[in-house]
Amino acid sequence: MRPSATTAGDFLTGPSGRVDNLGIRRSGRPERDTTSGSMHRDPIRRVVLWGVFATLLLPVVLAVVIGLGALLGGLGDAAGSRALLRIGLVVGAAWMIAIVCTTVASAMATLAGGGRHRRRGRRRRRHARESGSPIA
Repeated sequence: MRPSATTAGDFLTGPSGRVDNLGIRRSGRPERDTTSGSMHRDPIRRVVLWGVFATLLLPVVLAVVIGLGALLGGLGDAAGSRALLRIGLVVGAAWMIAIVCTTVASAMATLAGGGRHRRRGRRRRRHARESGSPIA
């Protein structure tokens, strides 16, 4: 066997790194996130993501709270109905705030990311004389 050859035993217990539960050798250093976007490093994108989540979830919560308040009112529980309707008012206000914050954060993300994504301009058309084509 050549000295540079790696055996199965060397692979599982190699000196240059640790082995995970799948038998893949890993270096001792933590792995870096190489995905584009790096969500954890861009707070504006994180705010947009949470804002979209809140904007989609809060109307559902609002409908459930108002519906439950109406049900309690129909059953004769005036205090419970009033409490749930006030909670619904707070959830509705939070929904409006989430919409405004999401819009502002989205605008900020668009303005901040202007240099990252270049618009593809129209290609210049070749003139018939330059391309050597007989069609003018």
